[in-house]
Amino acid sequence: MKSKIVKLVLLLATGGTLALFSHALAAPPDQIVLDAYKKAKPAVKLDHKKHAEIVNNNCIECHHKWDKASGKEPQKCGDCHKAKKEGNTPSIKSAFHKNCKDCHKKNKAKGAPTSCKGCHK
Repeated sequence: MKSKIVKLVLLLATGGTLALFSHALAAPPDQIVLDAYKKAKPAVKLDHKKHAEIVNNNCIECHHKWDKASGKEPQKCGDCHKAKKEGNTPSIKSAFHKNCKDCHKKNKAKGAPTSCKGCHK
């Protein structure tokens, strides 16, 4: 009888843990509008799903300080990167341009846009 109770408790604990993780790591949005710095150029409409596939769902390519094992959702870029540089943290515009442009240059042969109008439509 004790072993049945232990098994039941373990099953419930495992199910509860899985439920928490599945809720915490909800599916990311397919599309994201990057409009934090749209003063000079139009907002960038990012196909998040396509970008995730390109980096083989290696989310830290963009969410560089995220620990997937934490069970928490990755932060949005603007949570850390503000309109102006703060200490060693680049501004959001610089962060986007550095990370995005470098990756696009590496993937130019695969059709990644490398001009301003390629992203800022």
